[in-house]
Amino acid sequence: MSLKSLIKSAKHAYEEKGLDCGNSLLPPATSAEITVAGKSIKLPIPRELRELYKVHGGQEYVPPGVTGLFGQHRLHTLEELVEHYEMFSENCILDNPPKFPPPDDEWGYWVPELIPFASWDAYDLCIHATREDVWEFIPNSGLIRHRPSIASVLEEVIEAVHTGGEPQLTRMRREQVR
Repeated sequence: MSLKSLIKSAKHAYEEKGLDCGNSLLPPATSAEITVAGKSIKLPIPRELRELYKVHGGQEYVPPGVTGLFGQHRLHTLEELVEHYEMFSENCILDNPPKFPPPDDEWGYWVPELIPFASWDAYDLCIHATREDVWEFIPNSGLIRHRPSIASVLEEVIEAVHTGGEPQLTRMRREQVR
């Protein structure tokens, strides 16, 4: 299923359950706007992230809770993507860069190839610029969750809604290896 179709399915599932997670989504970003964001952070914008922003250019601010396109995580505007990237790059990079990806039994740390695209509170979903997998980063804990793609994140929250749960990511990285 295409990312555009998954987004449509997520919004439909939210609407059916009376959730506002699909509200406040912005119109699509242009290719030029996406390119400018990539140049600002000096990284290529991965294909799946480009596809996402060509459907919705972000989501208006909503208070933390289960109110974002990715359940708890609200889709950043391209400007917010750049702001979060710069904040993490200035404050969360270690002098000796850690091994990436981190071993399953370690949380890991921020690496400059991660591009934050959605968040709630201090938790950011980030896509790796070249590997294109998704990591959830929190500055005081590191990389706490990992998923193979943006599509897999949407599939997980859609499934949670369909089974009567909250549209949020479950399993932490350490729980996945047990």
